[in-house]
Amino acid sequence: MLKCMLTLLIMTACMAGAKNFSYDGRSVLIDGERVLMLSGAVHYSRVMPEDWEKVIVMAKDMGLNTIQTYVMWNFHEESEGDWSWEGRRDLRTFLSLIQQHGMYATVRIGPYVCAEYYYGGIPLWMRSKAECYRCSDEGWKTNMAKVLATVVDHISDMFVTKTGPVVMLQVENEYTGSDMAYLEWAGDTARNITTEIPWNLCHDLTQCTEINHENGSYSEKVICTINGFWMDEYTTDPHQPSPKWIADNINGNPGVPMVWTEDQGWFDQWGSAKKVRVSSDQLYGMARWFAYGGAWHNFYMLTGGNNYGYQSGGIVTTAYAPDTVINNLLMKHEPRYSCFTAFFAVMNAIAPS
Repeated sequence: MLKCMLTLLIMTACMAGAKNFSYDGRSVLIDGERVLMLSGAVHYSRVMPEDWEKVIVMAKDMGLNTIQTYVMWNFHEESEGDWSWEGRRDLRTFLSLIQQHGMYATVRIGPYVCAEYYYGGIPLWMRSKAECYRCSDEGWKTNMAKVLATVVDHISDMFVTKTGPVVMLQVENEYTGSDMAYLEWAGDTARNITTEIPWNLCHDLTQCTEINHENGSYSEKVICTINGFWMDEYTTDPHQPSPKWIADNINGNPGVPMVWTEDQGWFDQWGSAKKVRVSSDQLYGMARWFAYGGAWHNFYMLTGGNNYGYQSGGIVTTAYAPDTVINNLLMKHEPRYSCFTAFFAVMNAIAPS
């Protein structure tokens, strides 16, 4: 017990000071040292607070160094102007626990997040505030900007550059619409709020690259990241992690690390067959990703937890993404957990070289 407490104190002390966070085309650099970002998604809204630390410890024991989470707007602002950050909504405590265990965090603000969450995280009161969502409508943009600023203000002192664990933020989520003026505005608005740590835009590489070339020359606004399942095929599809996606991202967005924001464990729906991932297939995809120069990998989800009350979007089951490394009951999915633990032990051993 004493040894465990001393180890935790040492890890906390190591992360207590402000750090220099940067990156290049090969990897993230923290205080000038290259760091292989091994991440798992945990939605604090879908796991009870008394279980947050349990999941974080399991992630750490598996060899991960980062926790990714969404901020569900309608979880925090159910009534307009009335923000709640207490109890199950205590994001700062969740982030503090991550830091106490020597890990980093990425916070995906959106504020549309999808996540198979009720209304994609958008509060019901927004129905009277905008003609359309995720578009150039002034009502939507006004409220979206408020959300981004509110969340950043709430956690900005927990950025890695200010002694905290947060290394990256996300604006929007898997946008595939045609309103490029809106998407460019989203990137600009996010950067006007803070450039202390980077913002990412996930999934559509073509659109993301266009934002970074808005004025005809390359100027990085956001890190373009990818969601999906590994595909070895040299595909022209910009929506799946593959050798082609990596090559196109290097060519279109030079000087940024390759980030896989969602290696998807997927979710179940009422009335449909249970969806599963074959562990060897997922392991193969991770190995290929790193072999091709991937610098950041995230399980979506590490654990899906559960949808409480009316949280579930559409016909998604109460157990969110139960076929993940840690299931919705917060139990290790074996032999997957042990297999991935062995893989990450190797990756962590060779990463410094």
